[in-house]
Amino acid sequence: MSKQKLSPEQREIIRECAKRMAEIAATPDPPKWAEWDRRELQELRDYGPRYLPSEWFCKDQMIAEKYRVRYLRALHALADVGLVEITTNGGRVHWVKLTKEGQKIAALTKRSAKTNPPPIGQPDDESATTTTPTP
Repeated sequence: MSKQKLSPEQREIIRECAKRMAEIAATPDPPKWAEWDRRELQELRDYGPRYLPSEWFCKDQMIAEKYRVRYLRALHALADVGLVEITTNGGRVHWVKLTKEGQKIAALTKRSAKTNPPPIGQPDDESATTTTPTP
């Protein structure tokens, strides 16, 4: 994928996955008596963060179907070129983890990202939302 450009959705997936993987890595181990918490944390460390598009891209708001499908296609394209590992359960994507190559790309996209992308359904630039004064 080095010669091809990543789509905005692919860049957003990589950035969000890298952010969540860093949060998981920074999470301290739970106490030994909290077996369920230990298992859950180990699962996240082994397979990567849970893939929940509404949580990842819409701040827990409901995601429109067309955007959910767009992100799912972008995710599968990233897996096809070896930037992410997808773990499924029952045919559905449950966990996403960056590969070593994906982590390198995440570091590059993090450096090149000037601002956070606008929320889904919002215009990319402010000029599209501002009105020009009438004389």
